[in-house]
Amino acid sequence: MARRSVFLHWVKAHVGYLGNELADESAKEATKLGNVGCAWKKPRSRISKDLRDVTLEMWQTRWTSSTKGRLTAKFMPDVQLTTRLYCPTITQVLTGHGRFPAYFNRFGLAANALCQCGEIGDVWHYLSSCPTTEFMRRQLRTNDISDFRALISDPHNMYWIQQISRHVNDITPTIPQ
Repeated sequence: MARRSVFLHWVKAHVGYLGNELADESAKEATKLGNVGCAWKKPRSRISKDLRDVTLEMWQTRWTSSTKGRLTAKFMPDVQLTTRLYCPTITQVLTGHGRFPAYFNRFGLAANALCQCGEIGDVWHYLSSCPTTEFMRRQLRTNDISDFRALISDPHNMYWIQQISRHVNDITPTIPQ
C-alpha cells in the first residue's frame, strides 16, 4: 500500500493564488445560496460500516501477505476486531514467543534450539511430536494436529495446550541474568 503525505501551508491572502482566488469566489457565491443540502447520499452509519469493511479488508490483505507472525496466522488466519483474551501461556503458544528453546536460541539466549529430547524445541515440536508432551497431546480432540484453527476453537483443547505450555516452561532452563 502506497503511503501518501499531506502538507498544509498557510497562505496570508488569497490574492495572487489562482486556486485560492477561485475558492474565495466560490465561498462568496455559496453564502448567497441560503440553505445548502447535505451532499451525503448514505447515512453516517452506512459510511462508518463501509469504512470499517474496507479497513478490515486492507488489514486482512496485509496479514495474509506478511512474512511476520506466521505461526499466529496458522492459529488465526482471519483478522477480527473482536478481542480475545488469552492467558499468557496460551499467548506464548499462539505467537511462539515463550519459553521455547528455539525462541531463546533465536535471540542468543540459549546455546542451542534443542528440546531435551534432541529435536528443535519450537511450538510445533511440542504440539506434534515431543515425547515429553505425548500424554497431553493425546488428550487433544483433533484428527489433524496441523489444523491450528480447529485446535484452538475447542475449550477442552485450550486447556491441554495450556498444560503443554506450562510443561515447556517447567522443563526449559532459566535464562541466566
